[in-house]
Formats: sequence, structure tokens, C-alpha cells
Amino acid sequence: MSIGNRYTTPKFSLSIDTRSLACFRIALGLIIATDMLLRLADVRAHYSDDGLWPRAEAFKQIGATPWLWSFQLLDGSVFFNALMLLLTCASGFWLAVGWRTRLALPCCLLLVTSVQNRLPGVNMGADTLISVLLFWSLFLPGMAWRQARLRSPGHTITGWPSRALLLQICLMYWATALFKSDPVWREEGSAVQLAIAIESFQKPLAASALQFPSFLQFLTAATLWLEELGPIIALLGNRYWIARTLAVFAFQFFHLAGIGLTMRLGIFPWTCGAAWLLFLPGPFWDWLASKLGATLRVPRTTNSQFPTPKELRSSYFDLCSPVLVCVFLFYIVWWNAATLYPTWLSKSFPASFKIPGHWIGLSQNWQFFAPRPATRDGWYVGRAVLEDGRIVDPLHGGVPVSWEHPRSGIASEFKNARWHKHLHGMFLVRSGPFIRAYAEYAVREWNNNHTTKVRSFELFYMLRDHYHPEDGTRRVKVYPFNDEGSKGGIHFEGDLRWEQEQEAAGKKAQQ
Repeated sequence: MSIGNRYTTPKFSLSIDTRSLACFRIALGLIIATDMLLRLADVRAHYSDDGLWPRAEAFKQIGATPWLWSFQLLDGSVFFNALMLLLTCASGFWLAVGWRTRLALPCCLLLVTSVQNRLPGVNMGADTLISVLLFWSLFLPGMAWRQARLRSPGHTITGWPSRALLLQICLMYWATALFKSDPVWREEGSAVQLAIAIESFQKPLAASALQFPSFLQFLTAATLWLEELGPIIALLGNRYWIARTLAVFAFQFFHLAGIGLTMRLGIFPWTCGAAWLLFLPGPFWDWLASKLGATLRVPRTTNSQFPTPKELRSSYFDLCSPVLVCVFLFYIVWWNAATLYPTWLSKSFPASFKIPGHWIGLSQNWQFFAPRPATRDGWYVGRAVLEDGRIVDPLHGGVPVSWEHPRSGIASEFKNARWHKHLHGMFLVRSGPFIRAYAEYAVREWNNNHTTKVRSFELFYMLRDHYHPEDGTRRVKVYPFNDEGSKGGIHFEGDLRWEQEQEAAGKKAQQ
């Protein structure tokens, strides 16, 4: 890695301006800290032995998923897990401050991974992205904003570490664009409309946007164009810095305004926005400094050589970082290619090859709303028979069981995006252990807070499929469940279309 003159003008650039790097780390650190504070509100339900996933259940899964290590598995108390979340929050602030960044980065990566592995069901795309951003940042120089102030001339970080970090972000968008192969994306143009029609994901602006189907059809095509061509424009050299800057702000608007105002995706829009700060070119910061009246301390010349402070030198792996980075870069490209084209490459990249990636924070999963948006939506209803013979719904405070659509909307049935991800996801993937643990949690919570105990309990998912509106709302019994489905999975009573769709998808994958 080298840090040198940023004013050369190649057609494409895989370098990072030091001011962009510093700004990125500040944003990423603040996002991590904020996320941990938000998780703290659900520390008992999500991380303690009294919650959705007690350690006894987690230990049963370790054999199948050996990479799911977590410091939180050492103790199941609320106090210990709250302390771990606060410690991880502090590591995020540490990264944002920029003091001893070389030490802050691995500490932050370890603690964030530990939190993510404690209850993987609540993880979202943002969590995968945060892990890979922290991992690739290990190979970049340790620095803070004070070393890349706006009125400083700045430096350009070049070499394989900077290339790998930028290519990882680009690869995420190229992969998710290629995954979007369904006609609703490529032919019909209805994908965005289907995505924001999922009521449990909706924010208030989504209902207004659905009134303009033609505009949403345009946004479907625009999304594909942005994901496919936007990263290429963002990699242009400094002679095209205006186009490069516009591409960065296009992605910022896409995530923070387009997605962030219509869909409940937690910290995902903010994490993507932080990642795109890395692409801001040096000339943009010079232009911003001039507009703010800041004068560069060192005149800009094409041949000037700037001193390289100790803090800006390569990080832990000075001698072997290019080799390591190239190996890891090849690894993630191979992973994504095998996922995109399983018929051709699945045998060359078996599941065992993914274990190292999970261990070090390089797991790749960029199938966002692909191959088409998951249009299966719904909410849960519990039916508990109490010892005194009453039948109540413990999920809704003990009211009589109702199968009617929630008055305040499906989104109100889920406390936040992480609750939605876990509860919605465990139905979509038919996760027996998670569903059983959730049912036991609901019964345990009722029994702990009421004198009349639960004698028997059934859990139902009120399923709505926007791709098949003719089906209406179907009542699907998810607990107790039968472990013997036609394909060896869980069979849910009332879920008529699932096995047919799975068989059709399997045949399509084999063709």
C-alpha cells in the first residue's frame, strides 16, 4: 500500500482519499454505536436465557453452524448481555473518535460479530455489510479526521487493500443486480411496487407511493441501472470527479430517501450511505473546502510529495497484506459467483468453504429482493387455552382470539425492524427451532405475568401473498408443527402454495 499524490488522472481509480476514509469511519462507528443502543431495548428478549433464543437452544445448533461463536454465550443474564452491548457501543464510539484506530478496528469487529452471532435470526443485510466493511478496514491505515482535515491537502491511499474495499462494495451491487432475474424486475417492471406493498415492511410514505404505479415502474428500471452502472461511474478517475460525486450522492439518495422513507429496514440505508462515503474523490473535498472558505495548507501541485506520517502507514500486515488481500478478494468473488451460478459452480465451492468466511466476517449474501421481492406477508396470532378454560391470545395481551386484519396495520404487529426480521423470517424459511423457541417464549412470558397458566398453546401465521391476491388471507398453523414435509422440512397446515413453489424453483435451478 502507498499513500501518494491523488492528482494523477487515470480513467478509473481504485484509491481512497484520506478525508473520505476518515469520514467513513466516523459514520460507521456512529452507526454501530447507535445500533447497539437500539438493541439494548430488547436485551432481555433477544439475548438473555429468558428470551427468544436461550443458550440451551443455541448450543444445539453449534454443531451445524460452528462459526456461531459469541461472548454472550458465556452468561445468559440480562446484566451481562446489557454490559456486552454497551461495550460494543463504546467500541463504535472509539472507532468514530479515531484514537488508536488500528486497535479499535479488531476490537469492534470481534464485539460486533459476537452480538450478531448470539441471535442470528435478527440479523439483516446491514449486519453482513458492517462485518465486511470492518474486515477490509483492518488492512487500511489507522487514522482520524484530525489527520485529514478539510483544509489539509489530503492524500490518496492506493494498493490492494483500498482496491479490495471498494470492489467489495461494488460487488455487492453487481451481485444483487444479477440476482434480480425474475420477470417482475426484467420484463414487467413491478418489483418496486411489490416490495413496498409488503405491509409489514411499510413506512407511511409507502402508501402514498403506491398511488403512482407508472412512477414505480420507472423506479424498478432505475434501480437496476443504478446497481449495474453506478459502481462503474463511482470508480472513475479524478478527471471525472463531478460524475463520480454525483454517482455517490445518487446512491445516498436511493438508500436514505428512496428506501429509508418507504421501508422498515433498520440501519441498512444508513450503513450503505456510510459505505459510499469512501468513493468521494479528493477534488470534491477541495471544492467543498473552497466553498466553505477553507484554504489548503499546502498548494496543490502535480508533482508534490507529501510526508507520510506514522499514523498513515499500512496497518497490521505491512509485508503480507497484498497477498492476503488478493487471496481474500479471490475468495469473495468465488463465493458470489458460486451463489449466482449454482448449477455450474456449486461443486467447486461447497458449504464447507464458507466456514472460514463466517469466522472472519467475510460472509457474502447479497440477494436483496431477489430473484423477486418476497411477497409473502402476514402477522401472528396465538391461541392459548388457560387452566380455567378461557381461550386468549397471549401475543396481544390476553384479548380474545381474533383472525381479523390488525386495525393499526401489519407493521404495528412488530416492535421494530429486528423483531420483524426474526418473526417474519422464521416463517419464510420454515425454521422449526426458532418457531418452537418463540412459542415457548410466548407461553413463558404469559405464565410469568399471570396467575392462570397456559394449558395448551397454538401459534398461527395469517398469511397474505401479494403475488397471489386471489388467495386472500390464509390461516397457517405453525406450532405445533409436523417435522415430516414432502421434502423433509416442516409442513405447515394451510400453506398450500409453498411446496409447489419450492418444487418449481428447484426445477428451474436445475435447468
